[in-house]
Order: sequence, then C-alpha cells, then structure tokens
Amino acid sequence: SMGMKQTVRGVGSGVILDGEGYILTNAHVIGSNVEEIMVTLPNLERVEAELVGWDHWTDLALVRLDMDSVRERELSFSHSEFGESDALYPGQTVYAVGTPNGLTRTVTRGIISNQNRYFAASNQIRGYETGYFNPWLHTDAAINPGNSGGPLVDDDGRVVGINTRSYLGSNNLSFAVPTKIALEVIPWLKESGRVTRSYTGLKPAPLQ
Repeated sequence: SMGMKQTVRGVGSGVILDGEGYILTNAHVIGSNVEEIMVTLPNLERVEAELVGWDHWTDLALVRLDMDSVRERELSFSHSEFGESDALYPGQTVYAVGTPNGLTRTVTRGIISNQNRYFAASNQIRGYETGYFNPWLHTDAAINPGNSGGPLVDDDGRVVGINTRSYLGSNNLSFAVPTKIALEVIPWLKESGRVTRSYTGLKPAPLQ
C-alpha cells in the first residue's frame, strides 16, 4: 500500500530429485517472482536455492540447491525414487509427506480414492490458470497448507504424486499431480524454465 514494497513469506514442501540438487515443488509455493528461497534439508540444515522453472498450468516448479554451499559445508542429502502413477488403483494405500501448518516431517496415511480425477481449470495461482493439462490423484490422505509440493508415496516409498490441493472444510478430500505428468514437465523446466504448448486454433461448438 502507498507504493511501499510488501514481502510475502510462505512455507511449502518439495521432493529432491537427484544428487545435483534439483527439487520439485508446487508453482503456488514458489511464485514466479520469488526473491529468496531457503530449503531445510532432512538434517535440518538450511540451504539457499534458486528458481529454475515454473509452470502454472500444472502447478509445478523446479528449484535447485546452491550446490557450492552444499559442498563447502560438506552437507549430504538423499533423493527420491519415482513410482508408476498409472499403476495406482482405488483403495491402494498412500502416504502424504510434508510440513502441514509448519509441522515439519509429518506423514499422513490414506488411500487412492480415484486415480484419474479431472477438474475444470481455475485461477488459483495469483490469477494464473491451472489444471487444464493434467488429471489429479484423489486421495483421503490429509493434505493441509504447507503440504503443497511434497510427495505422495506408495508402500515402497516411491513418489507417485506431488501433493497440491485439498477442499477446505471437507473431510480429507485431497489431490496430487501424478508423477507421470511431473516427469513430462521436469525436462522442460530444466532446459528452458517453462513448458511450451501448442494451440489448435479450433473451438468446439454444439451442432444445431
């Protein structure tokens, strides 16, 4: 207000992808104009990171740890293994991992309620549209603010989804982006920072 700069801080979760320090999270956790990113590793060490790529359509973002700092401080971390989101079935047990409401390293358990849920797009990310280009994994594993960007994993600890949203005021209606979609988006974000998509130029209409 009154022309003064305002800083908005937020907390979310993420998935470490590899030994190079790439981390996948939600676009609504990071924001396209982020000024500072601090990552808390499982050993509670904090490391700066930078935004690599951002895709509001699928609500995914890619950041990378400051690997020079990691090496100088002799820090170590492990990374996630991915499972087959296409192989999920209703009733399968899954676990949501993250930092709900600031409570670090929290695990909740549920089942896959529907492995192919679709929503019409919405303007949930600072006015940007999201949800056009992916189905969602629907689960009753509790997801709360702060879980966003964290992993949804199967019994073997393999990441099958990226926890993204829930229906506030409902009983554990939670949704994650399938890893199949995430694995298609990650190379784009690494290479160009964004996902290039095409338009057909066609607009369907009902026959009269």
